Amino acid sequence: MVQHAHTTHREQIEANDGLSDEEWLAKAPYRVQDGRERPLATLLGFLTAAPERPFGHVFAHLPDLEAYVRSVGSP
Repeated sequence: MVQHAHTTHREQIEANDGLSDEEWLAKAPYRVQDGRERPLATLLGFLTAAPERPFGHVFAHLPDLEAYVRSVGSP
């Protein structure tokens, strides 16, 4: 499972790195729930992020990280 996650992450990064500026900022070929077209970068942000916070999904895990740090104590 972990290897699959690493492979998927690497493939996603490689795919993103391969996008030109025009592709990255292109309007998506479909509309999102609010009916507006959005750039590909925004849609990828929503897919990998917390709601209303592109690329912010990592912040959803801060409580877990803080709990872990508290559990191991400070040096």
